[in-house]
Amino acid sequence: MNKRVRGVFPLAIALLLISSATMAQSLTSNSSQLPPKNWFVLDPADDAVQGLSIDKAYELVEGKPSKKVTVAVIDSGVDIDHEDLTGKIWINEDEIADNGIDDDKNGYIDDRFGWNFIGGKDGNVEQDTYELTRIYVRLKDKYDGVEEKKVKKRDRDEYAFWLKVKEDFEETYNKANQQYEFYSSFQANLLRFHTLLKAYFDTDTLTVDNLRQLETQDSVLLVARNIVGVIFQNAGEDADFEAIAEELTGAVEYFGNQVNYAYNTEFDPRTIVGDDYNDPYEKGYGNSDVKGHDPSHGTHVAGIIAANRGNDLGIQGIAENVEIMVVRAVPDGDERDKDVANAIIYAVDNGADIINMSFGKSYSHKKRPLIRQ
Repeated sequence: MNKRVRGVFPLAIALLLISSATMAQSLTSNSSQLPPKNWFVLDPADDAVQGLSIDKAYELVEGKPSKKVTVAVIDSGVDIDHEDLTGKIWINEDEIADNGIDDDKNGYIDDRFGWNFIGGKDGNVEQDTYELTRIYVRLKDKYDGVEEKKVKKRDRDEYAFWLKVKEDFEETYNKANQQYEFYSSFQANLLRFHTLLKAYFDTDTLTVDNLRQLETQDSVLLVARNIVGVIFQNAGEDADFEAIAEELTGAVEYFGNQVNYAYNTEFDPRTIVGDDYNDPYEKGYGNSDVKGHDPSHGTHVAGIIAANRGNDLGIQGIAENVEIMVVRAVPDGDERDKDVANAIIYAVDNGADIINMSFGKSYSHKKRPLIRQ
């Protein structure tokens, strides 16, 4: 039995996921609690919601000339075929798609809709490490086990930085690993505990009264009673245990990705890209796949900016006369400074008026002195 199953604090964290599903059901059953559709474009004074007065702004500029604005979205990728972004994706008119030729001579082959700096000829980077992990690995090779008094004067600032990196890495990795073990165990045992107690009481519908009647010294049954009892307390006796277990999948995947990829000192997906990562000035690497494996975040960002305002689909974007240039540089993990720099250069060189970058990280890979952001 995993001892963490007995813990009160981790269980309380897990209940956040349970309560989110319960809240969603509650809001669905009571539509009066839902905000109006496209509330964010409405006006606080006229509509009594904290919108941005976008619709009112368009009324003020109606009939006036408008210039199309190109917004480069540097992100995880964008679904360029999304129905609410029809006609809103930037097209490189000088490039013929999929002909294997750099028609416009800009250094990027088949960049019809933008460019992907975290891909290569054989596929795309999906997971990547945190920058903290990369710095930890690099400095560990140089300073691990070295006594401070033996550090050269010119390296003392970097050595002090290494000590901080080491502390941060070990602390955050351990926390992620503990959470991963807990959520994995919690999810695996949830349905088993519920089924076990139903079998014990020979009932198809377990109740709180059943739990109160449980008299046993069996440690597994006692843990099962505690877990199921807390769920009943928070989600009710009609709680859908299968749905709750499924809801926990997100937490298992989140912390699992941290342990298996983000904090994994042996993991390096850069061979997929095929560039010389030690050359910060290298350009032209990547591929033309601007969607990537999971473009949900980039599509979300692009939708806020440019979703069609004149249809009945989805949301209304903030900007009407706008197009999205897609530049993929953000994996599941930390983006790399080299990719971001090249993404910015690509966007500027190809005519972007605005660049949107909705990402960030705690550390940046820099030459000496390394400094935390």
